Amino acid sequence: MYTIKELKRLRMEKFLRQYPLLEARHYAPKAYSEKDSKGLAECIVDLIRMKGHKVDRVNYSTSKGLYDLEANICNRNVKLKIQAGNTYISNRSMNFQKSEEAAGRIFFCIYELKGFFYWLTMVERKNQKFG
Repeated sequence: MYTIKELKRLRMEKFLRQYPLLEARHYAPKAYSEKDSKGLAECIVDLIRMKGHKVDRVNYSTSKGLYDLEANICNRNVKLKIQAGNTYISNRSMNFQKSEEAAGRIFFCIYELKGFFYWLTMVERKNQKFG
């Protein structure tokens, strides 16, 4: 599925589509990492935007640490919590997840890039199928 290598390839394809007069040798690759929360969040934000969806980083004081990113994926409001490395979701965030899902919204906790993009691909396919 999607790995750092695939993410870099998608970014280069977007660059070449956006600037058709430039050659591939003018492309400066971006260094991605999913080892920590900041790097994983950067990967997620870039890939969501490359797929044509909207995403914003959330101010920590606004979300009270319950979620890190807020996205609009296939016209659905999705709250994303980034948990990289050996960290686990807090009880407060788990309670927030339950309340969001009970209200019909989507809350997704991201531990790795592959799992998130498998989920994103399934959501996009479902949206194409049912329109």
